[in-house]
Amino acid sequence: DSGLKRDREDRVRSGWSMVKSNVEKVSELVQGILYASKERKPESREVDPGALLAEVCDLYEARARSEGVEIVRAFDERLGLCSIDPSGIHSALSNLVSNALEACRKMDTREPRRIVVRGNLTGDRLFLQVSDNGPGIPREVSQKLFSKFFSTKGSRGTGLGLVITRKVVQEHRGAIRVESALGKGATFTIEIPI
Repeated sequence: DSGLKRDREDRVRSGWSMVKSNVEKVSELVQGILYASKERKPESREVDPGALLAEVCDLYEARARSEGVEIVRAFDERLGLCSIDPSGIHSALSNLVSNALEACRKMDTREPRRIVVRGNLTGDRLFLQVSDNGPGIPREVSQKLFSKFFSTKGSRGTGLGLVITRKVVQEHRGAIRVESALGKGATFTIEIPI
């Protein structure tokens, strides 16, 4: 407002940047709350989960690289077709990779920082996995990870990411589990019957 009143374009640009950022945050929060609270049936179709894994890695690659984090693609981009909700699975994987990136930010920068993304079809099961070599998750925190509005990111987190991820997995009749050891990172594994 002060930029408009004083005809200072530099202040208007700076203010507009803040407005856009905050609108995105509010939008993500509202969408997260709606997704977490609404009963929905997955909109499944035949897709290759390897392509979804690649899309998510592509989405985070530049940001990870700029923060000194390597994303390792330990999957074949052609895993085979299976019937899943691509939008839901993409969202779930994005949440896991975003959280892994956040965990790597907390590491001592002398150590190589790495996120490993895996996926495979085994028999009648789809396995999707995101691992990081961050500081790990304390036991008391890991017990609260899937609770609504619980966040380890302070004011930057909504506490809905893992709630939504678990909901997507449950809508696919699947399961999600986390394994972690302090100082050794964390691994989130999604298992979906196909």
